Amino acid sequence: MNEGQPFCKITGDQKIEKIKEKIWRIQLSVSSLEQTLRTLQRVWDEFQKPEADRDLMLLEALTFYAVVEYTKCFNSDLSEKLDPNIFNDQLPERSEPSTLSQREFHGLIMNYRNMHLVHSDRLLKVAETGGVILSNGEFGVGPVVVFRSYREDLAFYSSLNSLAATALQEAVRRRESAQQRLIDWISAGDAKITDEEIHLMPISDQISPREMWGLLERN
Repeated sequence: MNEGQPFCKITGDQKIEKIKEKIWRIQLSVSSLEQTLRTLQRVWDEFQKPEADRDLMLLEALTFYAVVEYTKCFNSDLSEKLDPNIFNDQLPERSEPSTLSQREFHGLIMNYRNMHLVHSDRLLKVAETGGVILSNGEFGVGPVVVFRSYREDLAFYSSLNSLAATALQEAVRRRESAQQRLIDWISAGDAKITDEEIHLMPISDQISPREMWGLLERN
């Protein structure tokens, strides 16, 4: 986009600051959706192996990551939130017949994230504490816990891939529209590209994880 040239800061009034923020917020959604699609490709690669050779723990981790990255675009306070109404009533691309529309499957994914991955739900995690009389006559007690895995069938991943692709197309359209609006304002003289290059520094990897996540007070 910038032909290898560094981006420089753009100055302007409040409307310029708002459109600049909108562009990078949309980009966060674009990046999350791209990550979702790359992760689902990795899931597809795993499904190409004989069932006995699939890494089940890897599939669970990939499922968790793909769903969380996808749902960020609809409930994050930082990313530009997409509207679920971008999905229509047509069936998503699936490997088996389904009566779920795109919009309905999106709702299912949001519930999957909230009820299964991020929060515990008693429908999906069941526990009881039981007792046993040991051979020596002593008593033993312990928890019995069962829960649904994070692995799904290929139809689930195919449908999620269809949703992510649709959402990515919409996010890119919004970003390009906002970019063009800013370009028009620059051309009209409402904003100015300065000579000051943008240098962003991520949070250092040298910061202690305990300090990073607020477990220690910072000086």
